[in-house]
Amino acid sequence: MYGRSFYFPCRDLLVLLEARYLHLRELTLRCSELHDFHYAAIGKCELLVTLQLYSCWLMSEAGALHVTQPPMLRSLHITSARMVRSAALSNFLAHLPRLLEELVLSGSAFNDSHVKALQNLPMLRVLELWNCQLSGAGALVLANVVPSLHILDLDITLTNEQIKVLDNHPNLLSVRCLTEQSNKHYCRPFNVSKYGELQTHHVKIQRTNENYSHKYFRNNGEGYCASLFYYWTQKMCLQPYIY
Repeated sequence: MYGRSFYFPCRDLLVLLEARYLHLRELTLRCSELHDFHYAAIGKCELLVTLQLYSCWLMSEAGALHVTQPPMLRSLHITSARMVRSAALSNFLAHLPRLLEELVLSGSAFNDSHVKALQNLPMLRVLELWNCQLSGAGALVLANVVPSLHILDLDITLTNEQIKVLDNHPNLLSVRCLTEQSNKHYCRPFNVSKYGELQTHHVKIQRTNENYSHKYFRNNGEGYCASLFYYWTQKMCLQPYIY
């Protein structure tokens, strides 16, 4: 189910969730008007595999904990949850389902102190952290504690030395970041040989605004995935993550 919560009264959303909580497997919403009791209703949808919640301006620590409850979650996006402060975010990370494969926390209080909590997610492959407080040094520690990571999507500047360190990661296929030169992102392409072995190459540099408007970069803190959703609602096309 996809939608924007302000297209219909929030009470109707509760009715819908209560009627379908035993069936929903994917849910994507823009949540600018949702409160914690709405997130509590979402958390009761036990079969959710993909949960994408954007513009979570009113989410508190209680609301954040609610959305960690579906045990089958493999993909969780929460953007702009600024009311979930640093200590509350640590508690949230500690309650994430261990089998989570994709996590988006753009526009959050995520910083270097939260990095080690991600080692409790052994299946994590995709991580997006735009407009957070993560440092370049923290990004290197993050890559080290999450060896399963395939895609790391950041909007911070990484030095050439830091990128070389990431290039030696055992499973990392793609890194988006700012470079020291200009607003570009690094993307390491990969091929599979005829023997089925993964063959990696050196990092390739591409301009960030080749794929989406420059106004979405860093300014509003929503991140790439949220921008992808907003473009989709405007009938504009962007390529999704593929790994």
